[in-house]
Amino acid sequence: MFDNSFHLKALSIIHYGKTITGMKISDDGEYILFQTDDGDAVIAVGQECCSNTWIESIDLPALGFPAKITAIDDIELGDAWEKNKNPQDDRYENQITYYGCEVTTDKGGILIDYRNRSNGYYGGSLLWPDDYRGTLIKDLIPLIKWVDIQP
Repeated sequence: MFDNSFHLKALSIIHYGKTITGMKISDDGEYILFQTDDGDAVIAVGQECCSNTWIESIDLPALGFPAKITAIDDIELGDAWEKNKNPQDDRYENQITYYGCEVTTDKGGILIDYRNRSNGYYGGSLLWPDDYRGTLIKDLIPLIKWVDIQP
């Protein structure tokens, strides 16, 4: 039987009004660790078949931590994307699409810039704790190599 106690705890950790005490990123750019006064929660990148998603950069709040969450929003990064044409035919390959998410806090915004590489048909996303139902992400936390996010 699936133990969803971590999942339920993570749902209660990352939402409005919670206080973030620190953040880390995995060395492969696929996970973000939110450290809060109520425990840790992991945000993962999501991708569809035939594509690859990664976290490009994270801007931390200007006034540092601890920081109380006041909003979480997807943000538009304009029409920012790159296409590399295959000279052998007229199709586009290796399109990189830019995505953004802002976690607004009382100490400033946390901007998460993430990307997806595909043939242009597939996309990427951030998977918040309520998005990865059934995944035992808590088992991954000690196995991931976490690095500090540089301001």
